Amino acid sequence: MKLSDLSGDVLDRIMVNLPDYSTLGNLLLSSKQIGDVYKRHPKSIKRAIAKNIAGPAWPTALRVAFASSLDLESIPGEDDIREGDIDIRMQGKQMQKQAQKVKALEDLYSWRHKDRTSPTSRLSPEESFRFRRALYRFWLYVLTMRQYELSFEGSEFAEECVAFLNSFASDELYELSSVASFLKETIEWIMRADHAHQLPDFNGTYDVASKSL
Repeated sequence: MKLSDLSGDVLDRIMVNLPDYSTLGNLLLSSKQIGDVYKRHPKSIKRAIAKNIAGPAWPTALRVAFASSLDLESIPGEDDIREGDIDIRMQGKQMQKQAQKVKALEDLYSWRHKDRTSPTSRLSPEESFRFRRALYRFWLYVLTMRQYELSFEGSEFAEECVAFLNSFASDELYELSSVASFLKETIEWIMRADHAHQLPDFNGTYDVASKSL
């Protein structure tokens, strides 16, 4: 069966289940018919792929991607992102790169705190969502505070830090604290290791922890 034999609804279902934007780009180049279907629902297709890339925490992940190209005041909130559009070149591809790092850190977190027999994450879907959401939020916090540090001094800078954290509920702040502790422990663990080969192979995970955040 050829792609031209498939209905528009089937082609739409294929696109919303693609793993990333690179695959979407290749698929769009392969068929004008697919391109026509994409043009009917571009926003919903791009949002669906964002969820495939980053999981349920995709709105938070996209905020981090926005932080690399927008002023802090211009970064949309998570609720706005759920209904908004995604610029694949500006934010989509950036989110893909970030998601790989977050996945690597989740694998390491799972290995250290849940199942040392598995090099890949054994977290439940809910645990994975909470970990990723907290990690992306911590990442955004770091990016935000780095920029604020250039604009504010002393008490003003502290007020901006508090204002950022006050936007989260108590349980979400606890998740942020847990992720921050995990990253601190990971970096200390790396520094104590005499040689990289003494660490389990997580595809560069320990390098990610020390350099990406």
